[in-house]
Parts: sequence; C-alpha cells; structure tokens
Amino acid sequence: MTTKFEMDGWEDLNKALEGLEKLSTQKAALRKALAKAAQPMADDARSRAPKGPTGNLQNSITVSGKLNKSQTRAAKGDKVKHEVNLYVGPSWPKGAHAHLVEFGTAPHKNKGKFAGSDHPGTSPKPFMRPAFEAGTNKLLIDLGEEMWIEINKAVKNQARRQARAARRGQ
Repeated sequence: MTTKFEMDGWEDLNKALEGLEKLSTQKAALRKALAKAAQPMADDARSRAPKGPTGNLQNSITVSGKLNKSQTRAAKGDKVKHEVNLYVGPSWPKGAHAHLVEFGTAPHKNKGKFAGSDHPGTSPKPFMRPAFEAGTNKLLIDLGEEMWIEINKAVKNQARRQARAARRGQ
C-alpha cells in the first residue's frame, strides 16, 4: 500500500529547507524527521499484529527506506527534488506473510508438502490499515515539528562549518 501526502500551508518550512546549502543535507533532515514521526505508527502496527509463536511478524514491522524487488518496481515514479521515501511495515523475510495475515486467504488446494489437500482459508486480521488510519494525523503534526527541529540542527551545523572555513581562510 502506497500513500502520498501533499502538505499544504508549510511554505515557511519549505523555505527553511531550501535555505540549507546541500540537497543531501536537506534530504537527511527530511529523512530523520520522517523516521521519528513515523515510529509511533510502526509501534502501533506492531502492537496490533497477531502474536504468533515466533513473534516474527511483530518484530519485522519497521520504518525503513528499503523495499524488496517487487515493491521497488511498484513504487517507481517521478522523483521530486526533495522527495524522501520511508516505509512503515513488515520487512523481508520475517514479514513475508504479512499480506496473508492482513487480508486473509480464500479456501484453496494446497501445493508442495501437502499437495492436493484442502485449506479452509484464513480470516483477515488487519493490523497495518488500522495503525495507518489511527496514526496519520499524528504523523503529519509530528512531522512538522520534527522537520523544524532537524532544519534548526542543520542550520547550526552549517553555520559552524562556515565559521570553521572562515577561520582557516584567514
């Protein structure tokens, strides 16, 4: 599931971000802010995930910038200058079955070791969608706050670097 947000009314934040010298610094600030803001959503999804005998599904839910090959193909699109992509959800391979838990399965014939036997299917046990729906507003509020914190840190670091460079140049 991919969802895009457009944040209107954040012009001051955007100007402050543009004020940072390097694009890599701008993206790092965005990435840190988004990771901090998205963590409560991941924690909520982890608490809602069914507790299996191994705990693999719960332990696999993270905030990450990495996707597997099929997810990467599906997420390709036009890149925007300040675009930073982070994902909240189960990671591979521990959470490979997460979609089967979230959406359930229909009755079907088994393959492999149990070939030919009937599987009755499973009922859905959503954990990602409820966490997403419950946490979206908080994520956006936290994102704005965290972005200001990260931009201010980056501005201070930039000023220190410039002062150091000026001292060396004298």
